Amino acid sequence: MDHFNTPRLPWKKIIAAINGLLDAIPEVTLQIAPFGFAVSEYFYCNRKGPDTDYLVYRKVRVSKYLYAKKYQKTEVIYEPLRSYKEFLKNYEFWPVLNVEMEMTSLLFQCFRKIFIRSGFYIKIDDKSYYKRHITSMSDQEIVRYVLKQTLKRQFAKEDDYFYTAKIWGPYFNSHGVDCYPFYVCAFREMKHAGLDFVYRCEYLKFLKRFNEQPFMDNWYSSPDHATYDPEKEVLQSLENKKMYDKKFDINSAFNELSMSGPSEALQAYHEVYGRWPDGWPLRREDYF
Repeated sequence: MDHFNTPRLPWKKIIAAINGLLDAIPEVTLQIAPFGFAVSEYFYCNRKGPDTDYLVYRKVRVSKYLYAKKYQKTEVIYEPLRSYKEFLKNYEFWPVLNVEMEMTSLLFQCFRKIFIRSGFYIKIDDKSYYKRHITSMSDQEIVRYVLKQTLKRQFAKEDDYFYTAKIWGPYFNSHGVDCYPFYVCAFREMKHAGLDFVYRCEYLKFLKRFNEQPFMDNWYSSPDHATYDPEKEVLQSLENKKMYDKKFDINSAFNELSMSGPSEALQAYHEVYGRWPDGWPLRREDYF
């Protein structure tokens, strides 16, 4: 587990939750697809057709090469890029159904959403929490660990298309399907591993940062000193801020979100932990 080297984050607990999720695959599969995975709504979550498959093939090809070059000591073989026409010659709409890898993909897309995009932050104690989400680098480490575990459990072989594409690839389509069981399972395993969370609405946090330092102030770019007019830039920045202050009113957003009800992930948290996380319902003092 030494490759999990991001400081401070409780990686042992995260790894325990990952293994718990993999152990739970038979149970969750029976729950979501009692008549068989191939006739369930989840069968189509990772299927798009040849156009998207070709883009995923290209991404996976580059990812494999870069990963091998960085982590392997043996000579790296660079796979020549196949044209779309060549790709179609041996294309199958989908390889042989692999339920374990299908479920790994579904479960871990939701698992990663909790850590990265759902507003949940890992709790340290009753008064503090990690102030950042899992980083993109840490997310890659999670993916690598999951893929190694799928090989160890013989869910797939390393040369299987699904093995790499459906965990690495930007492929998951959750629209129109019920992901609630996956969130419940993810929170259940994280609770078993000793993890807890606080909730902070990402949109309100963004609005707060925006109001404190609007992006139109061009803090991220260097001016062209030959043509730079400080007075004009300041006036334009103030004018832009007036416009965006009207468009992004944090008070109105707070009131609207407070009345919108809990998200699917928040409801799953409540089912598992028997309470709402710190931060839900929303509190004004967390954002103002």
